[in-house]
Amino acid sequence: MKKLKKRRFIIILSLLVGGFILFSVYDFFNTQKKEEQNLAFMEESRELKKEYDIISFGFRPDKKTINVYVPLEEKSQSEIATSFERISRKYGMEDFEVKVKAIKKGDPYEY
Repeated sequence: MKKLKKRRFIIILSLLVGGFILFSVYDFFNTQKKEEQNLAFMEESRELKKEYDIISFGFRPDKKTINVYVPLEEKSQSEIATSFERISRKYGMEDFEVKVKAIKKGDPYEY
């Protein structure tokens, strides 16, 4: 009877450890995939910075926003917003909101 309880305990413990290992591996690969998506998004967004007059841009995964700062003289703010929305959809960030804000150079801004 003691051997049966001991085996049952070892089997249950083995299943719990195996489940933890599987969860850890899944979480690692999921995090790695998100980081690769974020890097690809930033690379493609840098190309937009070359095309348009963009002071700065960044995204906040916790608030699900993409902030783009342009000078007051920039007339194509809607085109910039559309381009960032297209890129965000391409990399699986459909629920992110794009905010294009016109500021004077030298003004403080937040990401």
